[in-house]
Amino acid sequence: MSKPLRLAVVGATGQLGEALLEQLGNSELSLGSLYLLASEASAGRRLECASHYYQVTDLAAFDFAQADLAIFAVPASVSVAYVPKARQAGCRVIDLSGHFLTDLAVPLLHVSAHPVLKAGDLLAVPGVVSLLTGLALQSAADDDLLEAVKLVALLPASMAGKAGVDELASQTAALLNAHEPACQVFGDRLSFQVQTAGREPQGSGHSAVTQGAVLTLKRLFGLALPVDCQLFYVPVFHGVTVAVFARFAADIDPLQMEQWLEEADITLSHAEEEGGAKAVLSGAGNGEVFAQIQNNVTRSGEETALWLSADNVTFVAKFLIKKLEVLIIS
Repeated sequence: MSKPLRLAVVGATGQLGEALLEQLGNSELSLGSLYLLASEASAGRRLECASHYYQVTDLAAFDFAQADLAIFAVPASVSVAYVPKARQAGCRVIDLSGHFLTDLAVPLLHVSAHPVLKAGDLLAVPGVVSLLTGLALQSAADDDLLEAVKLVALLPASMAGKAGVDELASQTAALLNAHEPACQVFGDRLSFQVQTAGREPQGSGHSAVTQGAVLTLKRLFGLALPVDCQLFYVPVFHGVTVAVFARFAADIDPLQMEQWLEEADITLSHAEEEGGAKAVLSGAGNGEVFAQIQNNVTRSGEETALWLSADNVTFVAKFLIKKLEVLIIS
């Protein structure tokens, strides 16, 4: 990036917004200005980034012409209302809400993308399920060896933001005290049970609902690729787990799979004990991911089962800030 960046973080007081500020403080980005935006109720709060304190501004009153780039870490409804305003003011936008992932006219920001952003441009960031799957299998897709993908993802309450975490905590407390739990964020009680992820985006939009996750993976790997996924909410606060089943056009031995992971900046260890293998995503800002590979011997190596797990909030924040370090503003 050739000049100091004037950056706006929309949703700065939310769970993902706070993680972005933490990663910004550890990054090599040269910031000319940093604007922290949130709802009127949060305006006036002071948040820390890189040992400096910034006052939160009311989103509704902000002039986006003051910023070169805005990161939207907000629910989809907020992005729908304010992303067009930011773009009209000439501000570039990176959206994390999930709303634009199914719009084929909106480019995706992914592991292999090194975009040049012009005034008013918009990029959509895939949800963590699609990001993890894409990182692991992108090299196979580039080599035209990927024939089909199936995945099962277990999503934590934090996929719905702070509200999801608070609701799981309150539901658990209520049930332990023999009270009826409130179910406002999730469609049903989450505490002590598993539920299918609904059709509507929740919280920050990173719930990656089934239809959105399928189309996002098709956009990453090719629209003709067969993709099937099942998503479930589980009663944990943080950490997403994805079981990926990939079918290839040829027999793939473990060394080839490891090479693809290495090309994605994933270093796979061979530890057999204490939770299986451990992987480090250096290309995503040294974000930590746990991985384990198991070949399906009944298919002669044409199928591979890959288990991935990461902190859903920290992983996305680190991935995005690492991308911003090489972003080109024109």
